[in-house]
Amino acid sequence: MRRIFQADWKGFFIHATFATFAPFIFGWLLPVAALVGLAYIQDHWPLDMIQGFKDLVSRSADTFLMVVIGLLLGIVVTKWKPSTSAYWAWIPAVASLLWSIASISFAPGTRSFWQAVRTDYFSSNCANTECLYVVLGTLPALAAIAYSMGAALTIRRRARSSGLNTEPQSI
Repeated sequence: MRRIFQADWKGFFIHATFATFAPFIFGWLLPVAALVGLAYIQDHWPLDMIQGFKDLVSRSADTFLMVVIGLLLGIVVTKWKPSTSAYWAWIPAVASLLWSIASISFAPGTRSFWQAVRTDYFSSNCANTECLYVVLGTLPALAAIAYSMGAALTIRRRARSSGLNTEPQSI
């Protein structure tokens, strides 16, 4: 059977870029820009808007939101640019997370390496790092994994509806 999608570097770059950066843009930057634009239109920063901005920033790095956005983007972008490269879009984000974890610095006398990783990368109690490791490391990796899952669902559904095989043929 022939394959209906071809994996290529251009497709991989497109999918990896969307998988890593788009959930962050849609889940955090656009809502913040909307609040700033609203404040600009009103020509002042009322106290309730400042509190709303703080609440948005503190809740916007929510794992569930990023995973859902990643999954939906994986479905939408794969419909737009179908490629089996989307299966592997998670690799750059996860590699970046692993590189960041491998290069973590911590005070050896205060906590172990694994305690530092758990607290700084996988905990909501990440005050030591202002949650930057979570926002810039863990969430893009989780969103990219969800993106690849959404892409896989789309590719499988398209292949099933057309009756063609999307898997590489074994030799």
